[in-house]
Amino acid sequence: MNTLRVLDKIGEFVVKRTEAKGDALFSGAKFAKRADSESLARAIMPVLRGKVGPAIGHFTGDEETLRFINSDRAKSLSYQGTSCPDHFVRTKVRPLYVEWDAAQGDEQALQSAIQTGLAAYREDYARYYEANKLPDSPGMRSASPTVVLVPGVGMFSFGRNKAEARITGEFYVNAIHVMEGATAFYDETHGDSLNQLEPYIAQFTPRAQRPTVLDNYVALPLNEAFGIEYWLLEEAKLKRMPAEKELSRKVAVVLGASPGIGLEGRRPIGERGRACGCHGHQAGTGAAGCGKRTEGAWQRGRHRRNRGLYRPRIGAPDARSGR
Repeated sequence: MNTLRVLDKIGEFVVKRTEAKGDALFSGAKFAKRADSESLARAIMPVLRGKVGPAIGHFTGDEETLRFINSDRAKSLSYQGTSCPDHFVRTKVRPLYVEWDAAQGDEQALQSAIQTGLAAYREDYARYYEANKLPDSPGMRSASPTVVLVPGVGMFSFGRNKAEARITGEFYVNAIHVMEGATAFYDETHGDSLNQLEPYIAQFTPRAQRPTVLDNYVALPLNEAFGIEYWLLEEAKLKRMPAEKELSRKVAVVLGASPGIGLEGRRPIGERGRACGCHGHQAGTGAAGCGKRTEGAWQRGRHRRNRGLYRPRIGAPDARSGR
């Protein structure tokens, strides 16, 4: 109990420091949330999903996440990588930070920036693998990112199914919290805290790869990050996981999904692993049967006669699952 109380007190102390920083965290905002962020997310999600997949996507555009993504230090800090071993298996060594004109750019400009960023990310990931692999290391997995940060818009995370995509995003939000706490204590007068540990690093781990540090945030050395991401025990666990279902990593939309044939028709689709959307005359009528089947399910209503309302509604799930 004493240990728990001490940890709680430390957490409270860190939270007070980050709250005191407020909007000055991460050296303040460089970009603002765009007024059309939601429509951009809907338009870009299928594009991203097609380029990093096959995968199911999840979008996060809350204020807390955007405070980091839109900040002046987001690009540099995100490139440092995460510092918690539990994160690497899902988020990889680092996310893709998309460099684009977040103030004036349009959808085409964003797509172009994503294409450029993905190519550079894959080359960088391949170098990371080659530089740190060991004779018994597993083969290189997909070089595509599982987390994509887009200034002005939000965070896109990906996985084999909706739950995995959501959890991947949550893991990176946790990484943001670590960066918040570390950078909130940065003091230019005293420099980075790692400098104070240099004598101990030299004495006890002289051959270890030196960790990188930025604004008091210390990321794991790349060779240690690689050791976690490509841990043989983790590889064995991945091989023992149940085979993916027939329609895994795919998204379907069931039309006319009010109670009856339409709603029951989506049952085998969900059971085969596909994220599924239900569209009926009334949103509420499909919610009970559609939403409880799988986490990847969603539902929308549609006006019986005004078919002009149909396309905007069918586009609504895009930012959630990447239709």
